[in-house]
Amino acid sequence: MNARVSRSTGGLLATLLVITLIAPAHAGDPPFSLAGAVPNDVFIFTAERHNPEREFLHEYWGSVFDALCQTGIGDDVMGLLGTLLGADQMAEVERLKSRATELFDGVDWDQLGGGEVAFAERLKAPSIGLGQGPVVIMPEIVVLLRGSGDGAAKNFDGLVAILEAIGEEINKVSGSEALTVKTSAQMGAQVASLNVLAMAPGAPPMSLAVSLRDDLVAITLGDEIRTDVLGLLAGSSSKTAMADDPRFKAAFAQLPAAEDTLEFFDLQSLLQTIRGYVELGIAASTAPGDIAKNTGVSAKANELSKQALKAYRSGDYPRALALIKEAHEVAPGDSVVLYNVACFSALVGEKAEALTWLEKAVEAGFHSPHKISSDSDLVSIQGDPRFEAAVAKAGEQAAQRTAEDVVLNSVKSGEAHELCMQAWEVYKDQEYQQGLELVQQAYDLAPQDSRVQYYLACFHALLGHEDQAHDFLQRAVDGGFYSPGHISRDPDLESLRDDERYAAALTKAQQEAGKIGAKEAAKRLKLVQGLVVRLADAVGILDYSAAVESTDGYSVHTESIAVLVPDAQDRAIYPVFAKRGQITDGTRYLPEETVSFSVCGGFDLGELYTFLEDTLRAGGPAGEELLAKWSELQAQIGLDVRRDVLDWIAGDMITVTLEDGLGSVWMIKVTDEQTAREKVAAAVEFLSVKLTEMAAQNPMLAMMAIRTSPTLHEQLDGFQNLHFIMSPKPVVWGIADGQLILSTSVEAVALCLSTAQGKHPDIRENERVMAEALMPDGPFTSVSLTDQRRMGEEMAELIGVLSMASGMMIMLIPDPEIRPIISKVAGMLAKLTPVVRKIDFYKSTAEQTSFDGRVWRSHKVTHYVAPEERHKSRPQGAETLTPAQSE
Repeated sequence: MNARVSRSTGGLLATLLVITLIAPAHAGDPPFSLAGAVPNDVFIFTAERHNPEREFLHEYWGSVFDALCQTGIGDDVMGLLGTLLGADQMAEVERLKSRATELFDGVDWDQLGGGEVAFAERLKAPSIGLGQGPVVIMPEIVVLLRGSGDGAAKNFDGLVAILEAIGEEINKVSGSEALTVKTSAQMGAQVASLNVLAMAPGAPPMSLAVSLRDDLVAITLGDEIRTDVLGLLAGSSSKTAMADDPRFKAAFAQLPAAEDTLEFFDLQSLLQTIRGYVELGIAASTAPGDIAKNTGVSAKANELSKQALKAYRSGDYPRALALIKEAHEVAPGDSVVLYNVACFSALVGEKAEALTWLEKAVEAGFHSPHKISSDSDLVSIQGDPRFEAAVAKAGEQAAQRTAEDVVLNSVKSGEAHELCMQAWEVYKDQEYQQGLELVQQAYDLAPQDSRVQYYLACFHALLGHEDQAHDFLQRAVDGGFYSPGHISRDPDLESLRDDERYAAALTKAQQEAGKIGAKEAAKRLKLVQGLVVRLADAVGILDYSAAVESTDGYSVHTESIAVLVPDAQDRAIYPVFAKRGQITDGTRYLPEETVSFSVCGGFDLGELYTFLEDTLRAGGPAGEELLAKWSELQAQIGLDVRRDVLDWIAGDMITVTLEDGLGSVWMIKVTDEQTAREKVAAAVEFLSVKLTEMAAQNPMLAMMAIRTSPTLHEQLDGFQNLHFIMSPKPVVWGIADGQLILSTSVEAVALCLSTAQGKHPDIRENERVMAEALMPDGPFTSVSLTDQRRMGEEMAELIGVLSMASGMMIMLIPDPEIRPIISKVAGMLAKLTPVVRKIDFYKSTAEQTSFDGRVWRSHKVTHYVAPEERHKSRPQGAETLTPAQSE
């Protein structure tokens, strides 16, 4: 059976591990019993059992896979790798391929998950990762595989061999022996684990493990989830099993019994952890940037530091401390060396010494508050008042050093500014006396302008007038020239740098810039926090979702629910999808000739726009500033989004595709036909004029030009054709029956409108569509049917386009080394055409959804071609399934 692909971040890993696990289930096993082995704090749980009724699907996809193997693409890929890597590296690839093949042959994949397969994932509580500061999201994953018959122990040994090989190959590449597989007994299970983060200094352990208990194999990423799973299996865990969770039970009590698969997604569990990561991320992004001054000046100290770090990575902390102290003797003022002495002292248990060294490091220039506060090496002294004081001091210094330059009380206009610009011109010719005279005139006009005062300081310094230069520099800073970066880099002030008056002015500029930067940061923080709170409230309106899947003949049914939290109606986002109510008559536009359609509603764009505006307002002053800029932008382009677009759109949408190339139609319900007609016509006119103007400037844009003409169909009064140079057929648009309509043909529009008026048979007269669609018998949120009979042909056509494009690229690429590679890729694409054409077993997918104010209920069905139908539809001589295969 093909394992259900998880929607979570670890889903791909799980799917790769359990793909193609096909075997009959134990006759006496209860269905989906593995829910009792998974803790209920995971955010996703999926389980699958083999269903013999779905064997036809495995046969279908097996024929596609066989066709893929017969193309020789695998050999082409290896050949391309050989071209890119060279002989030596390719030999290594072949060795790895051979070893992997041998190792995978050591596992009976059919037996491994033949009884039941389950996947679950949760996120660990937030922590700062690897002692480096960034927030690292650590997933914990479990894949449970219950085999069919005997063989679990042999498969366990095979998986352990794969685990050992992973460690060996990584060690070989890295030149270390850091990764080793450890075996142990835990709660009645055999366990083999590999710490995949063992090579990262200071990193928390993250074990990839394989466990065996009776006939159950567990593959886990993370020690804690392995302990929880094994504890539940042993009956010795304090955790509640997913199977016993009240919300899990309530979810599946509302659904039919699962036959093939079930899935439970707990958004609240996920959000609870995500909120912690978001808070840490906000704190990290708004914290002062880390700085390390006075470091790396001694080559000998650098070499000793490298040796100390090597000892640290190997876990020999006493030797690391001894070596770093030697480096300190060579470079006593190196702030990074001092910081590492603090870290290594803490690691060997010398807490008081560690605090002293940390204080010395900050004093010497290690202004890195985020690094200090998050470094796991210092965990033993965190919380000490001296530690907190050191972090605070480092933060103050970092804020000053990293503050952006600010200039207050100055304008770049007027006569004084013009005089300063004239001074700049003579400055470039080194006419400093003339420049001073011009700036003096500007000063007489604007004596409080801080930029003018600063220019006077520069010219006086250049002319050797040190006292006047210091005086005007101090005045400039006092007056608002808070630009420590510019001051410290300006070569005009070089003669002042050794004077304590310069240092005092620079320090004040740093302090004032830091204060302003802190205020701006606080404003941005309030904006981010406001956005996060609003969006979390919006996303968190969903409590959980659940789905079950079953097979009936040659159709696969999925029934699902998505349940809102109890207070959903009180949340700001609720009116966006609940205000308009459900649809009652949307299918009346569907003619008998319909092959695919979609009708959906319940989504209010106006309410969404209001929600977004209110969300920005919740962000405080920064949010109000963004709204003001948005209003200004709309005024500049002559558009009011709410008045000109949203106020006349009702939101319900319909798409229809008709048979025999009759065309497709797209409709959106409007509240005011006349306003809608005026606004859309104005938009078309605007685009037509603008694109014509742009094409006059750039002939390449002529392909985008739009031309309009009236339609000549008697039923479509007021409709227009939109002619695009790039398209041989015009797009039809118009307003009728309360709908804004776009279509590929006038005939399709007329047919839909005639059907709505009762003048043409509707979709219910189409026996094939009605046999496959899930037509609503009451109010609904959405309903759709997608014809998929040409899926393989459409994919083949797309591959043909891509292959042709690749061929064109070959002619356009001058690089002789790249052209052969593109040529080989084009050849491989061409080989996929007959493969995708074998995907000829789909009929259609139908879905229907309703909403009662608290719960969305969906029913989806995918219809497949029966084997005998598939044989008949294939051309004579085409490959068919054998009688044995079709049984």
